Amino acid sequence: MYFLSSGKVEVQTRKGQLVAILRSGDFFGEGSLLDDSKKRFTTAKCATPVDVVVIKREDFDRYTRSSIHTKNELKRKWRAQSLVYGKNLLRLEQSVKARTLSEGDVVYHEGDKGIAVYRVYDTEGGELPVVGSACKKTEDEME
Repeated sequence: MYFLSSGKVEVQTRKGQLVAILRSGDFFGEGSLLDDSKKRFTTAKCATPVDVVVIKREDFDRYTRSSIHTKNELKRKWRAQSLVYGKNLLRLEQSVKARTLSEGDVVYHEGDKGIAVYRVYDTEGGELPVVGSACKKTEDEME
């Protein structure tokens, strides 16, 4: 289990769908400690450099054994958070729009304000060249 002290972490499904962005004060990874299968249900990916506090399984188990109420409360919150992730994923899937582009079509120009996320599905074996400088974002754009 991880407590996020600083930075941002993206929570994604196995297929790469973004379901949450976590910030300082949030925690993640508790699902594998609370569920009997001990499996991870999502992927946590650093969106910025982060500082985390790590709670090892043996420490977590020792703490929750001493307070069954605490463990039950954590399970309740984890299930509620999982429901929120599911709702966010459904909302994302409903707002996805597929676009077919031809060779030479411009998706966006360097310097444009970012208003969407793009995922490329290439069924023809072509390539998508990226022209311009490396990705630079201001603090406002990262939030």
